[in-house]
Amino acid sequence: MKPWAKREEQINRVMPSTVGLYGDLQGIAGKSLQRRLRGWR
Repeated sequence: MKPWAKREEQINRVMPSTVGLYGDLQGIAGKSLQRRLRGWR
């Protein structure tokens, strides 16, 4: 397996958890989370 293919597989495995975590935090913190994350960009 080429290195980029392995990296892509790792990303595909972690993305659902990351999205779920963001959703959970959004449910707890509400809109204030979105405002704070915009400041990081």
